[in-house]
Order: sequence, then C-alpha cells, then structure tokens
Amino acid sequence: MALWLFSYIICYRDEGRLKGRWILDNKLLIFLGKISYGIYLYHNFVPVINHYTLSRWLDSYLPAFMQDHIEKLHLAENLVLLVLLSWLSFVLIEKRFLGLKKYFEYSPERPVATAK
Repeated sequence: MALWLFSYIICYRDEGRLKGRWILDNKLLIFLGKISYGIYLYHNFVPVINHYTLSRWLDSYLPAFMQDHIEKLHLAENLVLLVLLSWLSFVLIEKRFLGLKKYFEYSPERPVATAK
C-alpha cells in the first residue's frame, strides 16, 4: 500500500491530476513532518518525565469532577509537551545541522565497487 501511494505521488505530482493534494499541502502535517524526528526521539521520555513533574503539581489543583478524566488530561499534557519539546529541538539543534548541508557536495552517483 505504501509503495503504491509513493508511486502515485511521484507519477502524478507535476501533472495536476494528484487527488488529495490538500493533504500533502496541509500546514499542520508539514509542521509535524519537520519535527517528526524529535517526536520519534522524545515520545518515550515525555510521559515519564511528565508523570514525575508537571502532572503531580497540576493534579492537586484539579476540581473533583475532573478526576474522572485524569488519563485524558495526562494524554493531552503529554501531547502538548512532546510537540513543544520536538519543536524546540528542531529550532535549537536540528536547524543548525541542516544549515551545514551547504558546505557539502551532494552527488547522487555513488562509486560502484568493482570486483577484481
């Protein structure tokens, strides 16, 4: 399925016949794609850190009727913290390394090792 999707996008991207282009041009999805490496790196650590820090502090201020939805609130906290941390990581760390690309030459041709 993924191979078909990539093939479809590559074949029809310039012809104007690409259906669902609004998905590919969606600003939220583009933003999430930019910070996706940070999401991948931090997604396991944020819930643990949040559990021992922010959640303990915030839970004491919640009204009693919100206690039934505490898991959903923690999930929302984790999501916001993960996106924020990933964005900060992208801006403060990744962008600097991406800026170094201009100092390196890119050659799509790789030397082929020949057997002797």
